[in-house]
Amino acid sequence: MATLHQVSACCQAPIRRYGGRRRQCISCKRTWRLSKHKRGRNPKRCASALLRRILLKGQTVENQVSHYPHLTVHALHKRVQRLIRLFLKRPSAVSPPLQDRYILIADGIWHTFQGKKWVLFLFLLKPRSLDYAYLLDPLILPGKESYENWTTALQRALSQELQSRVIAFVSDDFRASRRIADEHGWVHQLCHFHLIAALQSRRGRWKQKIPSVSLREEIYQNIRYLLETTEEKEINPRIIRLQEIAADPDCPGKLRGMAREFLHTLPRYRNYLTYPAYNIPKTTNAVESWGKIIRRSTKQLKTPSAVEDWATVIARLRRTMICNGTHKKNQPN
Repeated sequence: MATLHQVSACCQAPIRRYGGRRRQCISCKRTWRLSKHKRGRNPKRCASALLRRILLKGQTVENQVSHYPHLTVHALHKRVQRLIRLFLKRPSAVSPPLQDRYILIADGIWHTFQGKKWVLFLFLLKPRSLDYAYLLDPLILPGKESYENWTTALQRALSQELQSRVIAFVSDDFRASRRIADEHGWVHQLCHFHLIAALQSRRGRWKQKIPSVSLREEIYQNIRYLLETTEEKEINPRIIRLQEIAADPDCPGKLRGMAREFLHTLPRYRNYLTYPAYNIPKTTNAVESWGKIIRRSTKQLKTPSAVEDWATVIARLRRTMICNGTHKKNQPN
């Protein structure tokens, strides 16, 4: 039986190869592609509902089959990856106005990949006169919360113009926090929540057999009072009493060190009272809430780049978070 060769649709003439994916009619020289391209421009709009359910609400990809019955779980995973890549190609939608003054709130989330430590640096930018904060794009770096890593993350998160508009810096007492605030001339507010949580874990209120229960409780109550009191005449007696307790040989060593460190940094815990017009939050709870969302959504990820990508998409989906200042009556700019 004779072999039938394919002929062109235009001239019914023999065809030949024209590259790996194209063919050509030898008569009129017209060429065509074996597999046609998808018509139309590349998609620019992104259906964010799927990402919001997975990244912000904590749902799994498998749970999305009910929303997309025509897709398999594997296809849904591919769609999520494509949407994340599409979000990352866009510039950040956050554009704080340069006419306001800001409070910068920062925190770091620790991760371990293949036995090595990584830190995801998070930044919120709160306008002084508003009750919400902008989420800035995060950055993950290898190592610890060193001064060099914090400086690198800060330079990437904030432009020079925005850094010049920052008036206060809220953080926990990580090693480089005081140096960063002092170098930029920012008012430094240390987080009350981290200090109180550390004291509560060593308070021994419900463990009567623990040694020096009365001293532990007195340290706790004096520190809580000094954090919040507006009675200036009561501050010095409380400071003197804390110094006496820290010098007591029966005082537990860890609490002794915490009390002395607290007295050394007391002005940084009370800056929200020293500068009431700045409306400074006294905790980092807003950025901690953002970190909680990131931990929940990225707990199954295996690489630092994937964690940074997902955290960035969360920031661009969420954009802002509620962040109240300490004082209800705000001062004008």
